[in-house]
Amino acid sequence: MLKSGSNASPTSQGVLWGSCEILNDMTVNAAATYCFALNGIASHCFAVVHVGDGYLAMLELYGIRNRSFEAEIACQNLGTKDLSVSDLKAYSHLNGPGDVFEQQATKFASKCIGGWKDKGYTGKCYKDTMAGLKKWVRAYLNKFPQYGGLTTNCQKFSVGLCNSVTHSDKEERQRAGMDLVNGVGWALDGLSSSSATSSKASASATKSRGHA
Repeated sequence: MLKSGSNASPTSQGVLWGSCEILNDMTVNAAATYCFALNGIASHCFAVVHVGDGYLAMLELYGIRNRSFEAEIACQNLGTKDLSVSDLKAYSHLNGPGDVFEQQATKFASKCIGGWKDKGYTGKCYKDTMAGLKKWVRAYLNKFPQYGGLTTNCQKFSVGLCNSVTHSDKEERQRAGMDLVNGVGWALDGLSSSSATSSKASASATKSRGHA
């Protein structure tokens, strides 16, 4: 999905790690992905990782309209309090009326974060910490620096991240033909003059750790 602007610094290279920096030395224990509808045809998806002793972090990708649809990835430390699935939307950088639904169920992480691969993961090994995941995020942006409505979008990022962390081979919903209407919506949004609203909620809550 798209934003009209960003608070990224010139040296951030499209990565807003902010409150996640203090988690860098912690182990990534599990990952899941979620989505919610932004309007009648477009959706936004993101990943949530379980870190250390009960922390959660949300990672989401969006396109920056006034920077030629440059992709940007934000990480938010959600803390250690309990959150329901529906609570997660309040911490997204985007707003929408739809209810949050689970795209990939919470699954334990592998001892090694694999590299991005379509419908899977590569044998590359990033350290299984948030610092290792940050390197994965930078590598993803190096490979896919631009946001594309039906290609390099939020779903491609979130599914790819979860697959790499958990060594899974999940296919994107749009690719499986299960969400064609939403896919068209992403494409239309990329051509639209409107932009999504950013919700800069402070990250201070979480839900209990997930299970495989």
